[in-house]
Amino acid sequence: MSKLAMMKERFIKEPTFHSQLPFTFGNGFLVEDIMGECKQCGETICGDFARGNLNTAYTNTIVFDGHCLCQKCLTIFPVNGRIKEHKTNAKFEYIHKGRWVYKTFESSSLWRRIKANLKRFCFPFKIDAQ
Repeated sequence: MSKLAMMKERFIKEPTFHSQLPFTFGNGFLVEDIMGECKQCGETICGDFARGNLNTAYTNTIVFDGHCLCQKCLTIFPVNGRIKEHKTNAKFEYIHKGRWVYKTFESSSLWRRIKANLKRFCFPFKIDAQ
């Protein structure tokens, strides 16, 4: 089975990210959805087209592994990483060129919702956080 066929098969079987959220960290940081951004066309992928498994068994950490399917250009791509509680906010960790790197979310009293553009070398995606 090809890698593309395996991604498609897994995508069909996986639950949506939004059906497994929201998740509130101990510090109050809220993750409402995990959304993809298609590298081919820039379309934001969310709802039923962002699917995968979330693991919250680790203390103050969300580990996610899944796929997004772009309805505009029909590109399917993997999304994975982890979100950890960090001080009063959270940080997103992912592997880039064989090394763990991270991006810190910052909350603002001026905005009710923060959309942070998270890029994982060639598989960019977004996380909708509040």
